[in-house]
Amino acid sequence: MKFKAILENVKKKQGFTNNDQLIEFLKTSKASFYQMQKGKQPLSEEEIIKIMDSTGLEAPEIYGAWLAENAKSKKIRQSWEKFSRVAVTLPFALGVAALALPLKLAENAAAIHIM
Repeated sequence: MKFKAILENVKKKQGFTNNDQLIEFLKTSKASFYQMQKGKQPLSEEEIIKIMDSTGLEAPEIYGAWLAENAKSKKIRQSWEKFSRVAVTLPFALGVAALALPLKLAENAAAIHIM
């Protein structure tokens, strides 16, 4: 997910209609907010926590999206984007595997019992 999309998600979930409301919510100044958007100032822990609480996203996904969007190197940007995609899909894949394991164990137990 792109960092700008994450900020738009916060605005939507909080019912904000403009960046001034978002800036107030993040408890930052306008200058700091715009510097952060340009990649000139990193996110503070407080800002990350506010975004986490609002979106349900985890800190590495938020910070990774910010790093990807502000990386000067194309290779670094692509690496962060790849990491973000894996980070988002891994819990889903593990959840599917966790659900499938008991079914497979039950099938094996039934097969052993039949023999």
